[in-house]
Amino acid sequence: MNKGPGILLLPFVSIGMWALLAGLPLLDPKIRASGERGRMTEALRMCRLAVTAFFCYMSLLGMAVAAGIPVDMNRMITNGMLILLMVMGKFMGNLPQNNLAGIRTPWTLRDPDIWRATHRAGGRILSYGCLALLLMQWLLGGMQLLFVSLGFLGGCSIWSMVYSYLLYRRKSVRLQ
Repeated sequence: MNKGPGILLLPFVSIGMWALLAGLPLLDPKIRASGERGRMTEALRMCRLAVTAFFCYMSLLGMAVAAGIPVDMNRMITNGMLILLMVMGKFMGNLPQNNLAGIRTPWTLRDPDIWRATHRAGGRILSYGCLALLLMQWLLGGMQLLFVSLGFLGGCSIWSMVYSYLLYRRKSVRLQ
């Protein structure tokens, strides 16, 4: 980001993300029909706080760079992203089944038990994995930490899909 008006973009993005997350429960017919808007709102409240804090942090980093303060942007952005995902992982297990947020595979959307189990396990893996990556940063350089973090997040995505499918298959076999 250059030292011009671009530095003002992040606060507006932060406000937009806050408004989107505040209105998300109103957009999903599954949440409106199930009456679980309170649980969704509670989980999203913490996510809203975490996302807003992340964008404030990013704004401060941009201002520091614009002021000429030397900052290892790769490491600082990766750390902010890992802290954001660690907080979001903590609240994933409380996220009710919906069509807009969470681990949305065909199997989690079809069965509330598979949704719950996948989100509880996935949330723990995401939180503890991000914490481990934050601790590992002392062993890795900024770009190495970024690539390892992106690899971890890709692995979490694949794991979530496979895990929800295996839960679905196991449940289908039991029902037959």
